[in-house]
Amino acid sequence: MDQEDAIMDLLQPYLDRVSVYGTGAEVGAVAFTTLVVLMSIRLVFKPLVRSIVYRTEAQWDQLLLDPLFSRTYLFVVIFAINLGWVWIDRSSLEPAQNHFLMLFVVIMTSILSVSIKHIFPRIMARFSSEKGVIIGGQYVLPTILVRFGLWMLGLNFGLGLIGVEMVGFFASLAVFSLVVAVAAQQTLGNILNSSMLALDQPFEVGDRIEVDGMTGTVVSFGTLSTKILTLTEHLVIIPNNTLVSSTIINHARGGGDGIARRLSLHIDYAVDYREKNAHVKDVITRTARRCPYVTGDPEPRSLLRSLNEYSKDFRLYAWIDDYNDEFLATDWLLREVDEAFEKEGISIPYPIAVELQDKPESFEGDENFQRRMKKKKTRQHIAEMKQKQDEMKFQEERDNAREEIEFLENLLESGTAKSSEREEIQADIDALKSMLARFTE
Repeated sequence: MDQEDAIMDLLQPYLDRVSVYGTGAEVGAVAFTTLVVLMSIRLVFKPLVRSIVYRTEAQWDQLLLDPLFSRTYLFVVIFAINLGWVWIDRSSLEPAQNHFLMLFVVIMTSILSVSIKHIFPRIMARFSSEKGVIIGGQYVLPTILVRFGLWMLGLNFGLGLIGVEMVGFFASLAVFSLVVAVAAQQTLGNILNSSMLALDQPFEVGDRIEVDGMTGTVVSFGTLSTKILTLTEHLVIIPNNTLVSSTIINHARGGGDGIARRLSLHIDYAVDYREKNAHVKDVITRTARRCPYVTGDPEPRSLLRSLNEYSKDFRLYAWIDDYNDEFLATDWLLREVDEAFEKEGISIPYPIAVELQDKPESFEGDENFQRRMKKKKTRQHIAEMKQKQDEMKFQEERDNAREEIEFLENLLESGTAKSSEREEIQADIDALKSMLARFTE
């Protein structure tokens, strides 16, 4: 009341002149003044604030502008009614004064609530790790909980001003919440699990993931479900409960050496037993190095994987920078290696039902048979020499990597490295171990 008295004392000379004309004039003066203030806010102050807000790059202040001003208009109207009542008939206002205070508390709570709706997610995003995976909508549930708590405090304080006890209301609310929780446990479970996914951050929108044998790109993440678009362009909606309890393979986060989207390709080739191992490996590796999708670091490599009944099976290990090129790279490598085998005279076996005394040579029947066979043998000899050099170099690299790992692990165990250095050393150890494990599958 002190502030109202101060305002009334300041305006008293002007109010006395209006009071001479009766209560109708006083009501009219209050209504006219209120209208002038509202129009001033709408036509002058709001455009000024809007011009400032729209100069910023942020979007939250633009979204907050209209809700704040709509509540400001309501606050001005109630404040004007309160002041007008004080002026016209202060004695009759005393019983209703606390009701006005309650309305002010509710309006301020509403202003704070709508502000939290737009500002709180941005504040939370600032504290999130820039290196972490961000999931759309991850701050919805925390924002709702904060706003709900604010409204409970505001209503408890506001209704307490007019003598309404909230203990019974809170008890009823607890019972009602329990009933709702039991009836909608699946829905609530999805909502809670969406928050768990947001905290754990296993993927983000745009990542290619694999869940329960389904592979696709994450197109949206909501409080109840996550939607992925499969490679066959089917939209699959997965409940968040299922995601939490399933094993998720994130192809966008699985690359080694800190390259998230890198993918390792494993392609098997079968050749005849008469073919020289070094020649076959050289042809496959040389062809892979020409592939526009294959990265040069690490370099592609081919290894003999198994000796089957009809064939020797070789596996190509190659790496591509973007998993989206997987099928294009596979197509290129299969096609080009097949053509290279044909040029080099490397035979690909296939089961037949005809019994032969001897398997014909690859070029048998060709008019240049002798020349082509001689050329093939020369290439086989060159490939064998080259393979020995490559294997020596490859083994030397692996031995050096093992020695480096042993040295770094001893350095960690000695305890002489600083905490920041220990993290870098551990990262180097992990990278070296990843390099050694490239050809384990």
